[in-house]
Amino acid sequence: MLPDLLSNRELAEVHPDFQDGIREHRLIDAFTNRHPVFLRSAGRIGGEMRRFRGILVDIFYDHFLYVRWLQFCTQPLEEFVSTFHASTALLRPLLPEVAVVRLRQMEAGG
Repeated sequence: MLPDLLSNRELAEVHPDFQDGIREHRLIDAFTNRHPVFLRSAGRIGGEMRRFRGILVDIFYDHFLYVRWLQFCTQPLEEFVSTFHASTALLRPLLPEVAVVRLRQMEAGG
């Protein structure tokens, strides 16, 4: 989650225990962003929004995952989210303040 919350400069300063996960997240993003289905979806967005197409497709796909969550996971989404926030609370002492602020905003629904 940290690579979606922090800039590259901020990520470089994250506690070493998180660096392997950051690298893995980047590899997954690189794979999905080169996938033919993702590229086809991104290719449908042009004009003024063209420069945001990767972000928009990612958000669209997140929405589709939300709508069909139970097709992919047996744990209800609300329970998954609660577990996620509980686990991040334990790690907050190791996180940069900007990540903590953003996680709190997410938890508050903002």
